[in-house]
Amino acid sequence: MGKGIWIGTLVFEKYFMRVKNRVVLVVIIDNIYGQTDVRAISTGSSEGMIFNFD
Repeated sequence: MGKGIWIGTLVFEKYFMRVKNRVVLVVIIDNIYGQTDVRAISTGSSEGMIFNFD
């Protein structure tokens, strides 16, 4: 972005076929305001006999 300012995004995903579950971790790292900020967001989905969460 210029002047030493940067943003990085990492996405990690894992699917468990045997139990039909998915987990995701999104990591966002930036230094827009002069200090390094790290944010981590996790999410997931599940599919079962009765419920289907997404």
